Amino acid sequence: MQARVALSRALFEWGPAINRHGALYRPLAREVAGVCAAWVKRLLASHDRVVFVDGLQFAVGPAPHYAGLEFRFRNYEPGVASVLRRMLGPGMIFVDVGAHVGFHSLAAARLVGDRGRVYAFEPDPDTYDLLQNNARLNRLTNIIAVPLAVDEGCGEKDLFLGVVHEGHNTLYARRLVGSRSVRVETTTLDTYFATRGILRLDVIKLDVQGAEPAVLRGANDILRRCRGLKIIVEIDPIFLRATGSDPEAILEPLVAARYRFWWIARDGALERISGDGLHDRQYGLHYLLGARSDAQV
Repeated sequence: MQARVALSRALFEWGPAINRHGALYRPLAREVAGVCAAWVKRLLASHDRVVFVDGLQFAVGPAPHYAGLEFRFRNYEPGVASVLRRMLGPGMIFVDVGAHVGFHSLAAARLVGDRGRVYAFEPDPDTYDLLQNNARLNRLTNIIAVPLAVDEGCGEKDLFLGVVHEGHNTLYARRLVGSRSVRVETTTLDTYFATRGILRLDVIKLDVQGAEPAVLRGANDILRRCRGLKIIVEIDPIFLRATGSDPEAILEPLVAARYRFWWIARDGALERISGDGLHDRQYGLHYLLGARSDAQV
């Protein structure tokens, strides 16, 4: 068993290694990472389907659900988690767009406490069920799970489902994940919160596989109205380009609302971006922090 787990971990970590080597981060490299993930799933198929991380329980589903492997190996966005721990406090409102099974949502719920709220958007029905179950498992009543896709408009769209990694579900980048899809309802952040009379948000996290520019275009009122707002955005150049966009498109609505920017390192350290800072990271997966000029970072 120990040898099997060791091999699983080695295979699982090839994906991030590919990400760090920009020239290799191409669709072919993504396929290689997908093959590694498939092997890991088979090797760990007999493991428990509830994973414990930092005192929280995560039901990760059969197969096992890919998220369980990331949690088990402590490989799930550690820099983002570190920044959220520093930024969130009692009574705050956190918005998790692309909440998946709730890793950041559950951790945030503990940080904001009973007086705070977490709005967790997850449109994939199967993953949404796991998200709700994880909130119940941990008796967190301050999480509002929302089964909607966040976009630049309200209506319906096809959500294309990742073949190996359910975290790759996407509204736009169909050619990267295949044609299997589910019809989902879409909303904008402006519409969702305005119709509920929620005028203050503190931190937003976006991880939506290429739809990040669209989500921000649908949040213009929030970007300008919410004083002290901070936004954490996943930047995946491959998914963005597959949607006909690029990393710079993420900055446009934020620049217009007078935001400042930092790269988030794996250990949670922040590196200020100035000038053509985005061009230094044309390949690989990165995380960006944007903060209004009136926000303390």
